[in-house]
Amino acid sequence: MAVARDAALGNAAYGLLLHERIRGIYHHNLDFVLHLSNITSLILRAFMQTWALVVCAAALAALTGAQKPGRFLSLPQPQKCANRPKEFFYRGHNYFFTGHVPSLANKKFDWLDGRNICREYCMDLVSMETQEENNLIFKLIQTNDIPYIWTSGRLCDFKGCESRKDLEPKNIFGWFWSANREKMSPTNQVFLVEEIEIVYVLHSWWKPKIIHDIPYIWTSGRLCDFKGCESRKDLEPKNIFGWFWSANREKMSPTNQIPNGWGYNPWSQTGHKKQRQPDNAEFDINGTTESCLSILNNVYNDGIAWHDVACYHEKPVVCEDSEELLNYVASTNPGLRL
Repeated sequence: MAVARDAALGNAAYGLLLHERIRGIYHHNLDFVLHLSNITSLILRAFMQTWALVVCAAALAALTGAQKPGRFLSLPQPQKCANRPKEFFYRGHNYFFTGHVPSLANKKFDWLDGRNICREYCMDLVSMETQEENNLIFKLIQTNDIPYIWTSGRLCDFKGCESRKDLEPKNIFGWFWSANREKMSPTNQVFLVEEIEIVYVLHSWWKPKIIHDIPYIWTSGRLCDFKGCESRKDLEPKNIFGWFWSANREKMSPTNQIPNGWGYNPWSQTGHKKQRQPDNAEFDINGTTESCLSILNNVYNDGIAWHDVACYHEKPVVCEDSEELLNYVASTNPGLRL
């Protein structure tokens, strides 16, 4: 894994972007350094509104000029934010599936590009922080024959994440939702269905014959295994504690436990190595770490379930509103209806 570097973008954008490279593929993370609400307040205190726009333009220019050799998180585009697709609504957030947007319908993205597609619309990869939200996304996949998607889930295995000791061992505790930086539950917690209402939604979980042809999607889930993540001591050991939601930097529950408030463990019981997820299987094949969280639809005859997947694979995505990005665009574009 190559060493990542911080992008210096001036007073208004320090700490905005952290990027990494995983086996020649750069994956940028907001993780633990991007706090747009704080940045927005600093901008508003330090500069007049027009000057804030100039600073943002300069930051964007700096990003464009620094694209080589790395790739960066995209800044939100105000007009796209104002006209973002709103396919469905849940608890204050709008969502859309790229396969249902004509301009994106036939496209797939690696994990970083998937985040950037969403971020341009003031959104991020979906983060399933509650059982109800997870069931909602599972139902979307099942109903629309979606083979797979990315989420914002990320493993805390990058430089800068080593301080998150609560994410060790990373394969169990190291997963988090990159969209909101929330830690996931341990991946090895015993699977248990406690509530009868779950059975219908999860019917396909145990009876894959009714699953449609949607093998997988990306989520915002991410393993904290990149440069800058070593400070996340709460994510150690990373295979259990090292996962977080990159969209909001919230830590996921340990991968070996049922998340609080859930009736089941969403991580699959099997995979390429015939063992429960996350298993980092591709590392044994070609040395690439499986640091991003995808939802796969019955790929391993396991129904719809979470899997750790190498971030370079291309998949469609589900985007979810990002309050940080929406607030940022609203503060720098007065009068813009979002």
